[in-house]
Amino acid sequence: MGELAVLPVRSRRLLCAARLGVSVAAFALAFSPAAPAAAVAARVTLLAFGGYALATLMSAAARRFSESTGGWVLDGFFLLLCAGLPAPAAGWLCAAVFAFFVSTGLLFQTWPRLAVGAGAGLALVLLIRSGDASALGPGLAACSAVGLVAGWYKRRLAQRVFSAARRVQSGFCVQEAVRAERQRLAADFHDGPLQNFAGLQMRLEVVRKLLERDPSEGLRDLAELQRLTGAQTCEIRAFIRDLAASEDGGAGPATVGFAVERFRRESGLPADLEGEDAVSALDCVRAREVVKIVREGLHNIHKHAGASHAAVRIGRPDGGLEIAIADDGKGFPFDGAYALDELDRMGMGPQSIKRRVRALGGDLVVQSRPNAGAELRIRIPL
Repeated sequence: MGELAVLPVRSRRLLCAARLGVSVAAFALAFSPAAPAAAVAARVTLLAFGGYALATLMSAAARRFSESTGGWVLDGFFLLLCAGLPAPAAGWLCAAVFAFFVSTGLLFQTWPRLAVGAGAGLALVLLIRSGDASALGPGLAACSAVGLVAGWYKRRLAQRVFSAARRVQSGFCVQEAVRAERQRLAADFHDGPLQNFAGLQMRLEVVRKLLERDPSEGLRDLAELQRLTGAQTCEIRAFIRDLAASEDGGAGPATVGFAVERFRRESGLPADLEGEDAVSALDCVRAREVVKIVREGLHNIHKHAGASHAAVRIGRPDGGLEIAIADDGKGFPFDGAYALDELDRMGMGPQSIKRRVRALGGDLVVQSRPNAGAELRIRIPL
C-alpha cells in the first residue's frame, strides 16, 4: 500500500549512526564496573551487534537489510539484550533503545507489524526489568502509544496518497486514450473523406477545362463526376457509421481491390494488383488499416509522384503480411532504402502511413530512386 517511508540517504545514515551510538553505549555499560555480572555471551553478542551497526553505516546492502523486517527483528533482539544488563543505568539505556526500536518500526514497517512489535517489546522489557517496571513502564507505554498513533496516521496518509496517485494515473491514461483516439480519427479523416474531396477538386478542374474546349465531352465527364460524388457521399456515410460502430463492426473501405480500382479511375494511371487475397488472414480491424495504408500510398503517388504506373503487391511469407506499393515517378528527396526509425530521424516519409504501420506493430522500409520511382515495403505480423 506504500506505507514505508521514503527517506534521503543522509537521513538513513543518521539512523544507522544512532544505532551504532546505542550499541557502543550498551557495550561500554556491559564492561563497566556497574555491571560486573554481565555474561560473557551477552558481551560477545553486543560486540557482534556493534559490528553490524557499523556495517549499516558503511554498507548500502547492510543498510537495506536494517530497514527490512529481519533487520527490525534484530533491533528487537538488541533491545532485549540491553534490558537484560544488570546495571541500574541499563534502564535508561533500555528506554533509549526502545524509542529507537519504535522509531525504525514507524518508518520502515507496516502498522500491524509495528503494533505487534511494539506491544511484544514493551511486555518483554517490563518482564525482564521487573525491578524497574514502575519507573520505566509509563515512559515506555507512552512511547509505544505515540508510535502506534503516528503509525496509524501514517497508514491513513499513505492510503490517501495511494488513492490520489491512482486517480492521477487514471486521468493520465484517459488523456492518453483521448489523444490516441484523436490521432486515429485525424488519420482516418485524412485517408478517407479528405482524400475523396481532394480527388473531387482535381476532377472538377479537369471538367472545367474540358467544358471550355469541348462542351459535349465536358457534360459527359460532368455526369461521371456526379456519379462519383454520389459514391463518395455513400463512403462518407460509411465513414460516419464506422465511427459509431463497435470495434469489430462498422464499414470501412471495402477491399484493397476497391482502393486500387478507384485509383485507376480517378488518376487515369494503370495500376497492378497482386495477392489481394492475402489480406483475408487479418482480422477486420487490421484489414481496414491495411486498406487505408494502400489507399494513402496510392493517393500520394497520384498527388506527388508524377508517375505513369503504379503497382501493389501483397504476400504472406514467413508468417507475416508484406505489402509493396511502387511507382515509376520522381521518388522521394533521398536516394536509398531507409527503415521506419531512420525516416523518423530524417523527418521524411509518409506520416500517416508511418503512424498506422507503427500502430500495427509492423515495419516500414522506403526505397527511393530520384527520378526513377519509389517503393514502400511494409511488413505486418500475423
